[in-house]
Amino acid sequence: KKTPEPDASLRVGCVDGGQGDAPARLEGRSVVLEPPQGLTDEAAPRPRLDVVLALPAPLRLKRILPTVASLGVDRLWLCGSARTERSYFGAKF
Repeated sequence: KKTPEPDASLRVGCVDGGQGDAPARLEGRSVVLEPPQGLTDEAAPRPRLDVVLALPAPLRLKRILPTVASLGVDRLWLCGSARTERSYFGAKF
């Protein structure tokens, strides 16, 4: 079992609010977080996410696109590979 270090803190945040560091301490068998003194309104910048994907079959691509969008992918690169059928490039779904 791990216990927090004497000066341990945990990064915390509020939904639609700020973020900050909350000091943690051990009380008995529980870890207690103290409310942070001040929350900053600055949100951490979202990391850029680009995906390179070999062009799948049209039905698979149709299932993949909503997942890619929900992950917040900035750019999706579809490329051919030795196993990609040429007919997939002109397919409509």
